Amino acid sequence: MAERRKIANARSLRRQSPDAERRLWRFLRNRQLGGYRFRRQVPLGRYVADFACMEAKVVVELNGGQHVERAAEDAARTQYLTRGGFQVLRFWNDDALLRTEEVLEQILRTLRDTSPHPDPLPQAGEGDSTPATPRRAMDREPPQPVWLPPLALYVHIPWCVKKCPYCDFNSHGLRAAMPEREYVAALLADLDADRKDFGAALDGREIISVFFGGGTPSLFAPESIATILDGARTRLPFARDYEVTLETNPGTVEHGRFDGYLAAGVNRVSFGVQSFADDKLHALGRIHSAAEAEAAVKLAQAAGYTNINLDLMYALPRQTLDGALADIRHAIALAPTHISHYQLTLEPGTPFAKRPPPLPDDDAAWDMQEACQAELAAAGYAQYEVSAYAQPGRRCRHNLNYWQFGDYLGIGAGAHGKVSDAHAVRRRWKTRSPIAYLQATGSPRRIGGDETVAREQLPFEFMLNALRLNDGIGMGAFTAYTGLPATAIAAPLREARARGWLQDDPTRLQPTALGRRFLNDLIEVFLPESPHA
Repeated sequence: MAERRKIANARSLRRQSPDAERRLWRFLRNRQLGGYRFRRQVPLGRYVADFACMEAKVVVELNGGQHVERAAEDAARTQYLTRGGFQVLRFWNDDALLRTEEVLEQILRTLRDTSPHPDPLPQAGEGDSTPATPRRAMDREPPQPVWLPPLALYVHIPWCVKKCPYCDFNSHGLRAAMPEREYVAALLADLDADRKDFGAALDGREIISVFFGGGTPSLFAPESIATILDGARTRLPFARDYEVTLETNPGTVEHGRFDGYLAAGVNRVSFGVQSFADDKLHALGRIHSAAEAEAAVKLAQAAGYTNINLDLMYALPRQTLDGALADIRHAIALAPTHISHYQLTLEPGTPFAKRPPPLPDDDAAWDMQEACQAELAAAGYAQYEVSAYAQPGRRCRHNLNYWQFGDYLGIGAGAHGKVSDAHAVRRRWKTRSPIAYLQATGSPRRIGGDETVAREQLPFEFMLNALRLNDGIGMGAFTAYTGLPATAIAAPLREARARGWLQDDPTRLQPTALGRRFLNDLIEVFLPESPHA
């Protein structure tokens, strides 16, 4: 009886959660708790803590009624954070609302017991008088990521039926039979070698997502995709709710393949449609027709896929505003869960760059973007990144990990990866030639390059990803994932906010509408100073 009453009371507190968080945050933010500073909504690995003091490694979590029903999940969360060196304090919402002083006293006791000599970092953007960290001071103190970000896996399959004239990806048109079996073996050998090379940096970390990109990964049989996924699962732990995306060309798949991919473990498919106008598809060098694209999407839905992305481009050769809107409306009518909508650009080294087609001017392209954004928003597709729109709960987890400066292993010809450890952020890429990659199976020659990101480059690399997000990212993620203090970017933050490109919020790095329009200029503010400047 007492237990049922406890559950009923806790359930009634669900609606109090926002009030409790706001009240506790007001005290944590304004009080000097022995010199310690807390941050709100701090990403810590695969979780986001309600409040965290990174200097003392103390996490404070508030529990509502739903926590009574998911005690096992909370226990796993606490265990995970504890393994990372954090001490976790949990309080009920009503405690934070009605017994705030007691809660604060317990937090303060824990802080003192944990670390009696704090060296607190000032809050990001805390007044214009906060000086930027001198370059020499940064050089003397190498960055050490406070917390390792989530880990994903990218698998590159480099072949396609025909390379499109606008494409600058590492893709190769088929001229003979694909060495499918040999390439699958090379991928798994590559993963084995990366695991050995990165060692302890991968210990205890789960794969949250897998992305098969290309090229055209759907050229590989479902059995090959299953072998890759099964092999990856035996080598690395996968999160319980992992996402697996397979890029596909509408002209290369049939119903039986979708059934097979679903059985193999692929739970999200991404169609490179680009347009629903046959003349535009012909101009882009695509091998499918508009009717084939629509049929492929419907086949995937019939096979049981409920998480589907459509890639569309705008500002195509001789495209009008009405034509761009027609593409968006056709896509919406097919009810995908996600739409990627991006402008055609002329990339160096491509046939389009050498012989440019007649494209709409910048003003016309901007009109297309704005009109299509409005159409997508009206249909329930919220923009969350420069070119990504999703129905509620359907954002692409793999791409979000990129944009939030997460880690990822990259296997396959030309694949790129990023792995952090307690001391540095490391980038690695594989040799681009499929033939050379196969000849170097599992050996060091498969690596095209490997470098540690220089400390002065970290702010720019972080912003290059994070500022693409409409909602931005918490300031705590910058310090946690780069290991740099917030003061390291005080000067560029002041400049960006003075120009109206960043929201004036010390807890978040979020572009304004103006900042999103001039995103490249905003990101360039965080470029390191030239040593000869």
